[in-house]
Amino acid sequence: MASLDPLVWIVSLVGCSIDWLLTRNWVKILFVAVPTFLLTILTGLVWWGGGIDQDTIAEKYELLGRAETSGWEGKLVEHFTSNKQKKDGTDQRQPASEQEAGQESPSSADVVSQAEQPGQAEQAEQPESQPAEAEGKRPEYMVSQYGELLFRRVQLVRPTDESQFVVGTTLIQRGAIAQGQKILRNIAPDDKVGLPKAHAIMALSYLLQYTKTQDPELVTLLTHHSEASIPWEHTPKDVLYLAGDINWQKRNVDRALEIFQTAAERYPDLYPFLSQRYTEAKKSDQAKAATESGINYYKGLLEKNPTDAKTRVMIAQLLGSSPEALAEAEELLRQAPEGTSEDQALLTRTISEIYRVRFSNYVRSLEGEKPTDHSLLDKALEIDPENPLVGDQIAMLVRDRLDPSKKLQKHLKDLLDSGKASPTTHAIMSEFYLARKQEATDNGRIDEASRLTAEAIKQLEAVFKASPMAVKYSNNLAYLYMESNRLDDALKTARTTLDVLQRSGMQGAEHVDELLDTLGWIYQKMDRSTDAVSAFELALRFNPNRIDSREKLAALYRKLGNDGVAEAHEQAIEAIKKAAQEKAEQEKAEKEKAAQEQSIENSDQPAENQQPESAQQPANESKSDEVPTDPSADPAASPGDSP
Repeated sequence: MASLDPLVWIVSLVGCSIDWLLTRNWVKILFVAVPTFLLTILTGLVWWGGGIDQDTIAEKYELLGRAETSGWEGKLVEHFTSNKQKKDGTDQRQPASEQEAGQESPSSADVVSQAEQPGQAEQAEQPESQPAEAEGKRPEYMVSQYGELLFRRVQLVRPTDESQFVVGTTLIQRGAIAQGQKILRNIAPDDKVGLPKAHAIMALSYLLQYTKTQDPELVTLLTHHSEASIPWEHTPKDVLYLAGDINWQKRNVDRALEIFQTAAERYPDLYPFLSQRYTEAKKSDQAKAATESGINYYKGLLEKNPTDAKTRVMIAQLLGSSPEALAEAEELLRQAPEGTSEDQALLTRTISEIYRVRFSNYVRSLEGEKPTDHSLLDKALEIDPENPLVGDQIAMLVRDRLDPSKKLQKHLKDLLDSGKASPTTHAIMSEFYLARKQEATDNGRIDEASRLTAEAIKQLEAVFKASPMAVKYSNNLAYLYMESNRLDDALKTARTTLDVLQRSGMQGAEHVDELLDTLGWIYQKMDRSTDAVSAFELALRFNPNRIDSREKLAALYRKLGNDGVAEAHEQAIEAIKKAAQEKAEQEKAEKEKAAQEQSIENSDQPAENQQPESAQQPANESKSDEVPTDPSADPAASPGDSP
């Protein structure tokens, strides 16, 4: 076969190209092509020049707009922050610890606790009804009409991050939230990180929507935007708190503390709250540092304004609960110059709390013995008869069978009868009645048990009315209703709490598995086996090791003819019991080993250095001297988790 020569093809191609060029009428072609080419270049130049002109115009408008809105962002932050750092520097977020004089702090129980900070929802829509704006003059926290006009021109000519931020924020301030979010979403998307300050406004707008709709889907958007807004130095404290609180709920403790630390550094009035969070995370060194920073901050404020009662109270709260600290706090409060009736009431309440804390410390030092001296608590009651935490303290004495004085018992009775008792007082008293009911039941005193059940229900109804999200107490109430054959009331109570938790995105709250187990039992008593199975299965989703739920499920599945699933639950029960037994044996072995090592160590010590065994044993952990301000805080190890 003859081989092909590549040169032949190349030569042929060149020859063809030359023939084509020689046979064209290039004069006519150029006559037509040159004007077309020049027109194309001219069009491109006009387009390019117009773009340069638009960029220049947009830049000039933006420079004028920035000058017009100078300082606006700071005013914006003050407006959007529900708990503003007022002129006196105080903040409504204050620790709830009894060691810090009993003032309340924001709860991390759910996003709603943040969403319901005083005035936040109202403030976000307030601009629409401002008299100043109606007269043509806008409040300082809103961009002036001229400034808004300049940035709207930028939007028309060549939108920039700043113009979109200003226009979008202004729309949200006016109440056009959806339109403002649409613009801001260009620079602060819902699914990735953009401009931090735009994320801050988006977080606030979603928070406003959440307070109105309780839509759980908004929690994801709140989480994203609040996290993405942190780098902005002017991020409102509510957004920083929200970002930290969401991480705290998700058990991302280190990240939550990091955010709270950032918030406190920017807003020093948050140091008391930061100290509380560090304490809860068992980080004592950081808690101490935060407390000292808070004390220094508030002392600086007090030097500038010695008449400020709130600042004195904050310092007193931060000093702690040691005898020396309480004495210093009382002296500081009594040195306050006479002020308004509101200031005097605040100082009186705090001094009353100091005496209550002293009494609590005294009771704790007795290590379970009955107190014989109630003078400190009597003094607290005498100073401020309206102090609700004194009622809580008396209720705890009653619950723990520590025989409060007749004067204190009368005060507690009057408090309960008047309807002025706090939810915590009702919660503690419910535990007292539940414990006595159990004793009566165990001893066969049926009539007494029935009477105590009615008393416990009365107290729990008061707790449920004030806080339906207090799962532990809702469960106790639903159980007692069921036990009293009030099945409709029991079902309504359980369903109400579960619905509230679901709307708040808090389905995984503590004690939810117990409430679901109670709900399953209620359905079972109502002969709604399918619903009962669903409730028990859901309880296992939150706590797979609930043996009682599995036992009820096994019985129900056998009743429904599903022996295979019933057997699977029975096998799981055996596995759980075996694992628990192995764990108990392991812990016992570890304790015995530790005891042997301690014995050897003691035998090696000189005789004069050895102490009696009772002295070597650490004191039993006493109950915290905090009286919780919310029933969900679990006032003590309740006898009524499952009554």
